[in-house]
Amino acid sequence: MNVSKGLMWHNGEKIRLSHLLEKIPPNKWDWYLYEIEAVGIAPRGMSMIDFEQQVLSSDTGLNLSWDELTSFANSLDDITNFF
Repeated sequence: MNVSKGLMWHNGEKIRLSHLLEKIPPNKWDWYLYEIEAVGIAPRGMSMIDFEQQVLSSDTGLNLSWDELTSFANSLDDITNFF
């Protein structure tokens, strides 16, 4: 596994999840979200609080497609916790 390390800030701006995902080519992988605390627009027409609770309540994580993940990442203003 390749591990990249760096600062959370670039040119005075916080690096966004969408910027990190740009480093990964589009794919058909299964993506799972286990924990999130964020500000933005939740996917699937849910409120962010309801989405965060749904993610936390899943023992196996919430499955997202690449398109769902990248769309969600683009809708986020800030992330406090993401796993």
